[in-house]
Amino acid sequence: EVRHEAEAVNDALRDACLTFAASCNLTEAEQDTLFYLAKGFTINRIAEERVVSKNTVKSQITSIYRKAGVHSKQGLPDLLNDQ
Repeated sequence: EVRHEAEAVNDALRDACLTFAASCNLTEAEQDTLFYLAKGFTINRIAEERVVSKNTVKSQITSIYRKAGVHSKQGLPDLLNDQ
């Protein structure tokens, strides 16, 4: 039962990220990075999960912030919560 709840939360988070990503015209790679960011992963962990460099992740995060009009780390979760 706990596993099902965790999956439901994960699915809801993924849906919110996809909705947000579509509204900001994020690339597929940026969508993946956004999902891991929303889960609270560090840049290093995102790079490991996605099998890309840390610089790639940093670039994608910068692009996500720019496209979303976000100027702080807290701004992104606030926008996601509004989805």
